[in-house]
Amino acid sequence: MVFTFDYYHKDIKDVLTVRVTNLAFEARMPGHGNELVPGTGSTRIESFGPWGEGTYDGFTIGFQKRMSHNFTLQANYTFTHGIDNVLNSTLTSEIQNGQGVNFLAIAGLSDSFVGKVPVVTDGNGQTNADGCVH
Repeated sequence: MVFTFDYYHKDIKDVLTVRVTNLAFEARMPGHGNELVPGTGSTRIESFGPWGEGTYDGFTIGFQKRMSHNFTLQANYTFTHGIDNVLNSTLTSEIQNGQGVNFLAIAGLSDSFVGKVPVVTDGNGQTNADGCVH
């Protein structure tokens, strides 16, 4: 009888993709799509670089038992979980529209904002000051 367990982990850093580098933080909000950082002009500045990152975790559990008369019983289970901020590392980055950030499977990064995130307060008085999403 054999039991197996395999664990896989991968940190994915510096995935090359396109990002709009002069996109304002407010562009994430509905009705403010394509809002640019003041003083950077009226045209989006798209830059190609190592903007993407993510992680991958997975494990496999297995069981094997040899039986009589040349029979074998075997069972396996696999679980995976991956997260990244790159939808597609192409040279297009058309994901901002009038509704804020949306998911387009053929676009680019899911969030093109670059820079220090300002402190914002929602309608319930909650803020992002502690770095957490509430």
